[in-house]
Parts: sequence; C-alpha cells; structure tokens
Amino acid sequence: MEFDLKLVENGKFFNILNKWKIDPNVEQLPYYDGKSKRIVILRKNPISNYFIESLDDIHHDGVPSEKDKDRGHLIAQSFKEFLLTTDELSRFKNEVNIFFGRQNKANITPQSPASNRNSKDLTGQAKFELQISDYLKKSSDGKVYFEIEELTIDNIGLGRRIYIHWFNDEKCDNHIFIPDKR
Repeated sequence: MEFDLKLVENGKFFNILNKWKIDPNVEQLPYYDGKSKRIVILRKNPISNYFIESLDDIHHDGVPSEKDKDRGHLIAQSFKEFLLTTDELSRFKNEVNIFFGRQNKANITPQSPASNRNSKDLTGQAKFELQISDYLKKSSDGKVYFEIEELTIDNIGLGRRIYIHWFNDEKCDNHIFIPDKR
C-alpha cells in the first residue's frame, strides 16, 4: 500500500493522510499478521479472555542485542493493564512477564533509539504509548484502538506505522509513520 505522508517538522515523523478504517473484529480478539503487525483494543476495564491466547505467542529463542538498536516492543509493556484483567495479570503473571519481556521475538523487533524513545528534537513511539496510557489511566471507561506495523523491505526495517483511534469524539485519530533512521 502507498501512503500519502506529511512531515511533522517538530518531531521529524510523518502524519499519514490516507483514510483508514478500524477492524471491528478486534473488539473480541487481537489481530496478528505475521511478525510485524498487531491490532488490539486497549480498555480501561479490560474484558476477560481478550488477550489470554496472545500470551501463547512466544518466540523466546532470544532477541540478540544489536549495536545502536533498542529492543522495540510492538505492544508496549505499559499496555498490559489495559489488555488483561487484574485477575488475569495475577493468575498468568509468568506468561505476562515472558510475553512482554525483552526476549520475546513475537513482540520485539530491533528499533533505533531515535524512533523508539523521545528526545528534545525527535518524537519516538514512546510519546504515543504515553498518550494512550495517560488517557486510559485518567478515564473512567476509556477504549483505544491501537494498530502497529513494522514496515520493511527485504527484511530491513524502515520504521513503524501506528494508527490510534480514540473511542471518544474529543480526540482526533493519529495515523503516523516513524522512520527508523532520521
């Protein structure tokens, strides 16, 4: 798919201008497409059994450290409280730790620190993860559609496409591309 992009000078990332639709099927279960695309609904009050099956998606043969790269999570560890009930977090504590850990290839790909973290000059994936977490923590019954995809050519990571739909009229959707190299 081709994307129409507009550079955001303050942060050096791109807004994607293409119209995008949410996948209504992820209301009941997360969607995984290969090793690079994840779609989930994050909820202030998670529904039982929504993310349990995903905890089995573990490729724990290790993610080797790469020079000048972070182990970038596709689904942030800070999202676990919005995917699993309090009871599930307790009951499946070990599985949760393994899934969101630093060695699970099913949830981690190498990512440049500039595209993963935030800095004074560059906006990283962390900025958008923090916006979602802050919103859900402050809401009484918030819900957020989160889609993330690692875009590659010949197994070389170009960056991540993120689409965020806020089930709230006050916030505008975010559809962005954060290049790995800037």
